[in-house]
Amino acid sequence: MTAKRDAQLHHAACNFSKVPGHIYHLYEREDETCYFAMLSPQEWGGSCPHHHVGSYRLEYDHSWTPVEELERRSKDIEAINRVIDAHALPPPALQHHSS
Repeated sequence: MTAKRDAQLHHAACNFSKVPGHIYHLYEREDETCYFAMLSPQEWGGSCPHHHVGSYRLEYDHSWTPVEELERRSKDIEAINRVIDAHALPPPALQHHSS
């Protein structure tokens, strides 16, 4: 489901370069075509031109996270980083060399 959603989001029309780490807002026109905008429904000031489908953060791996899942995703990333850090070798200058 996530891979299918990500593929669909990558095919949505967009008139700007998407940058990982930023949140984008997906809208649907009357003809059912979707496009990304930088403005949230609130930022349109009550004159949102089309139906707001959802808001998503583009991740550095080019997946998309719905804004309602950002807290969970951030916790998952923190947990992964802790595991990686716990198993990482110290920098070469700190490793002991035997003579």
